[in-house]
Amino acid sequence: MTPVTRTLLLICAAMTLCTNAICQPKTAGTSYSFSGVGLTYEYFTSDDTFVQLQLRTDSVKDAPTKGNEPCFAASATWNIIYKDITSRNGNVIHLTAGPGLIAGISDDFVSGRGPFAGLAGRFGGECAFDRRITLSITVTPMLGVHLSRVDDYINMKLFRKGISYAIMPEIGVKYTFGK
Repeated sequence: MTPVTRTLLLICAAMTLCTNAICQPKTAGTSYSFSGVGLTYEYFTSDDTFVQLQLRTDSVKDAPTKGNEPCFAASATWNIIYKDITSRNGNVIHLTAGPGLIAGISDDFVSGRGPFAGLAGRFGGECAFDRRITLSITVTPMLGVHLSRVDDYINMKLFRKGISYAIMPEIGVKYTFGK
């Protein structure tokens, strides 16, 4: 198990075992996009805000000459619900946005495989059905740095693949616990 996975699991366990967290609603689910798939955990801190933890793997390769190793990322974002729209049958549409952090291991467009880290944002909307199922569509641009090894040197560049995430929408399916 990678250190990123262990850290994410420890954060999930700490938030779930906390006395205040047990009483608050939580969601867990999956997300799908052109760039990959992920597991999502959300913890509502109030009626208007929630923390989202996500562990994802990228499935898109930039060039066929690069290795077949998957790329991993873990992110944490603090989201604010800006607008609630309720339909006649009880479904609620939330418009959300928020800042966060992201880190992982990936290839970049011209660089080799290496770690990356940076600031992330999350913008989107979700529809919460009365059966505790939530469907969402979001974009998560990030601005960060990528490290790669070139000969005997470490090369640090802007993580350009993270900027391209801003145009790749992500569709999510989640189930709500504890409401």
